Amino acid sequence: MKGPALARQAYGGEHWRLFTDLDVLIAPRDYDRAQSMLEELGYQPFSRLAAMRPWQQRFHRWRAGQMAFRRGAGTFNLDLHIRPLPPLHRYVFSFDELNDRVQVVQVGEHALPTLADEDHLLLLCFHGVKNRWERLKHVADVAELLRSRSTRLDDVALWERAVRTRGGRVLMVGAWLAFHLLEAPLPESLHRRIAQQSEVHRIGKNLADRLVRWPVPPMSSRDRARFHLTMQETLGTKVQYALGSLLRYLD
Repeated sequence: MKGPALARQAYGGEHWRLFTDLDVLIAPRDYDRAQSMLEELGYQPFSRLAAMRPWQQRFHRWRAGQMAFRRGAGTFNLDLHIRPLPPLHRYVFSFDELNDRVQVVQVGEHALPTLADEDHLLLLCFHGVKNRWERLKHVADVAELLRSRSTRLDDVALWERAVRTRGGRVLMVGAWLAFHLLEAPLPESLHRRIAQQSEVHRIGKNLADRLVRWPVPPMSSRDRARFHLTMQETLGTKVQYALGSLLRYLD
């Protein structure tokens, strides 16, 4: 996910997009075997994670959806994901479902399986929300994937998957930013949906006003909480987000 695979998928070459870690998605049932393979190659969990008790590691893995590994004093991390995002962010697709739609991109001499265009685009929008759209590179990823895949994107499937995740607003805000800040082409049906949503315009404009300032001013704790709750579409998802966010303090 993301990293060099997205660089090839969206930008046309891995040298056009900087990245400092590798995000590898595996089936949860394969986690123990994958960790053993990484340890044989000299990778170890981050020291804070390695110091945890086994049950604490399992809780962290469930809460974060991943474990971070590093080899020696290396610069790059390898993040081993059992789900694309933490459960807090409701990207609900299982590994097997995503794997059924996988596509292959060529990175150097290697053919890498990566997410289907629609899955990757929706994930990028959720990732932008997770990081509160505080960096322009998150908007650029959405814009370049839209630009490079505009003629092959299945906008019906994209919207259906957004609805399944209660992520229609997440998708529309990400598309709004890509369109207004970087002139990304949008599927006509998505463009029409956005035009009908005054709340999406309000959120997008507030985020864009922050992004064009330098340095980008960080959100206060209260503003972060308000933003994440605003991105939830229903009272039920607002309650789920509020309860899920409390679990971060147990890790």
